[in-house]
Amino acid sequence: MSPAASCHPGPPHPPRGRHAEGPLKALVLGGGAVALYALGRHLAGIVLGVVVVANTAIAETVRRTPPGRVRP
Repeated sequence: MSPAASCHPGPPHPPRGRHAEGPLKALVLGGGAVALYALGRHLAGIVLGVVVVANTAIAETVRRTPPGRVRP
């Protein structure tokens, strides 16, 4: 069998755990915001926290929009 050949022929499978990507990213980056705040960088921690929440909310909304639907 050649190196490029797959052990499991057929259509490719979607990545596992795709549905948990957004909340996991928010948890990891949110931890960074908490760490900054705990280190005395209060403004940076607050700003990072707000950016993480906004980014995750927008990314989840866009990802869940059905194909063909026009977003305002």
